[in-house]
Amino acid sequence: MFKAARVFADDIGQASKVGEIQTAIRSGILQKKSIIEIGNVINENQKGRLSNKDITVFDSTGIALQDLAVAEYILKISEENNIGNIVNI
Repeated sequence: MFKAARVFADDIGQASKVGEIQTAIRSGILQKKSIIEIGNVINENQKGRLSNKDITVFDSTGIALQDLAVAEYILKISEENNIGNIVNI
């Protein structure tokens, strides 16, 4: 599958060490240089799909800063709308 696909990751370094694609890289099926960071696609520095027939693989290992930004946003919306419960741990 990797040979026929365009492979994307949120962070190439992290995905190649802890992501699902690490096995494909170690076995030589996938070359690290062929992976495209999704941020480059979003910023239009690189193309995503080149045609409607492209197969794409996205390895989302997650980036802590993104997780924190989403959590902060959810907290803000919850507080503004008085939604949710406070749980003491």
